[in-house]
Amino acid sequence: MLTGQRTASPSTSEADLRRVLDTLATFVGLTTPDGTILDVNEAPLRLLHLSREDVVGRHIAQLELWQDNPAAVAALESALARAVTGETPRVDLTIILPDGRRVVLDLHVAALRDEAGRVTHLVPSAVDVTERRSVEADLREREERFRATFDVAAVGLAHVDLDGRWSRVNDGLCAILGYSRDELLGIPATDVTHPDDVAVDLALTTQLVDGSRDSYTLEKRYVRADGSIVWAELQASVVRDAAGAARYFVAAIRDVTQRREAEFTIRRQLAEIETIYRHTPIGLAVLDTNLRFVRINERLAEMNGLPVEAHIGRTIREVVPAVADEAEPAMRRVLQTGEPLVGIEISGETTADPGNSRTWLESWMPVRGRRDEIIGISVTAEEITERRRIEQLRDTFIGMLSHELRTPMTSLYAASQLLRRRDSEAATDAPGRDEDLVDEVVAGAERLQRIVENLLVLARVERGVAMPGADPVLLQRVLPGVVKAERRLWPEHRIELATFPPNLPPVRSDTDALVQVIRNLVSNAVKYGRPQGRMVIDVDRPTQDIVCLSVADDGPGLAGADPDRLFDLYYRAADASRRAAGAGIGLFVSRALVEGMGGTLTASDGEDGGAVFRVCLPVFSED
Repeated sequence: MLTGQRTASPSTSEADLRRVLDTLATFVGLTTPDGTILDVNEAPLRLLHLSREDVVGRHIAQLELWQDNPAAVAALESALARAVTGETPRVDLTIILPDGRRVVLDLHVAALRDEAGRVTHLVPSAVDVTERRSVEADLREREERFRATFDVAAVGLAHVDLDGRWSRVNDGLCAILGYSRDELLGIPATDVTHPDDVAVDLALTTQLVDGSRDSYTLEKRYVRADGSIVWAELQASVVRDAAGAARYFVAAIRDVTQRREAEFTIRRQLAEIETIYRHTPIGLAVLDTNLRFVRINERLAEMNGLPVEAHIGRTIREVVPAVADEAEPAMRRVLQTGEPLVGIEISGETTADPGNSRTWLESWMPVRGRRDEIIGISVTAEEITERRRIEQLRDTFIGMLSHELRTPMTSLYAASQLLRRRDSEAATDAPGRDEDLVDEVVAGAERLQRIVENLLVLARVERGVAMPGADPVLLQRVLPGVVKAERRLWPEHRIELATFPPNLPPVRSDTDALVQVIRNLVSNAVKYGRPQGRMVIDVDRPTQDIVCLSVADDGPGLAGADPDRLFDLYYRAADASRRAAGAGIGLFVSRALVEGMGGTLTASDGEDGGAVFRVCLPVFSED
């Protein structure tokens, strides 16, 4: 054993103890109470490259190994002093070895006492804890970094025990949920979870505990302290002990409310765009670089006469071959140059409607990818077939209207010039001749007035203005005057008025509007009936509530014309156009006026030939 005296021949037990101590890696020594070294084992001697003789007899605090470390010397002297008083101090001492290595020693100083309790020796012992202290320092640094990261992270971080209670939370989570740390710690996480999301969250945490999954990500709703809802992305995992048993959960919670709201807004806007795309009255499509349909809306599919599905993946030539020769070269120029083409007018037939030429107004814009490369063409198309037809009809109408106006104006001009010349000549037969000229002037003025009246009604129809027709009108009072005026205007024709039915009640109408209708029908019969022919105006009462007026001529009849289309604006049957000039608005105006009175106007072939136009009006009622 180590004693205060070194013996020349130690006993066998002392030698064995010496060998044991010398094999220890622990530094063990024996000093006097004041710190003078009496003995030391081999471990420190080997480390310091010293012999026992180099250290025995010297004060432990005076060894060269810590002379450059005043703090270590002070700590050592303090430990020795405390040990003498009965303490067992423990202190870390840092030394620099001869080879320059830095070593940390965990030093203990214990006191040996005699039977009287007096301190006779001190036993300093030390263990090299350099590596341990390095590991501990690294762990402390990591813990500090973790704590700093945990506490100041922008996302919510938390530890949750197996009972589902918050055991550790950071400021980020408190900010998301609107609670303080003290308010959150210890309460169940389900208390701040939206009720509709509790079940799925608990099911997933159960899978973490039983090991069926290592982690999960879930978007869920939390209820904030103020009662508002916050959407969050929860990433959860489980921490296990060495035996693999679950210890607690780790949760990272990120506020995604703004993102969810943005996604909702984007989805809503995309839905609106999709609705507009699908239902806009303009045809829309996207073609790839091979001019195959990638997308098409219902309107353009309808224009082409095929369903949407019949377009996808097929080329223009496959879908509408009649326009391919005209469209494809121009579209390929857009793909090659990247320059859009706007307002291109394309005409042709569709597969679904062969034989009918149609016209489209189209624009083709390049579609670019992420690297600005051209990946296709965006197509907008508006069918203008009807517009072009109406424009053609209007051009025709303007030409016919010019003729209609020019004819009576020419007559008026010629008659007025003759009257002026006859007045200057003062011929003896002037009164009779003048009367004929005046009649011609009046007839021309009458025709002009009727044209203007029809144009005024046409303008009212186009503006959507309601037609007159709610007054009681007696046909037996109106018709004789109208027939008399028409006979004067068309003296070469025989216009007959049939006998009225007895007790004919008033009809719901408007006198001026009804007169205009009858004049238009008589004028129509004059134009398309036989020259110097006969027409009959008849009145009947098919039911108690209806009175009808018919104008029948002795001409060729409808001659195969569609009875309904006769009343379309600007429409004139081909055969009718050859027989007489006209603007194509008289019958349209007449039907508009009759329908405004609550009645109907129809056309048919007469039983004995000719055409019959029939106006039926409701009997007037105070109700």
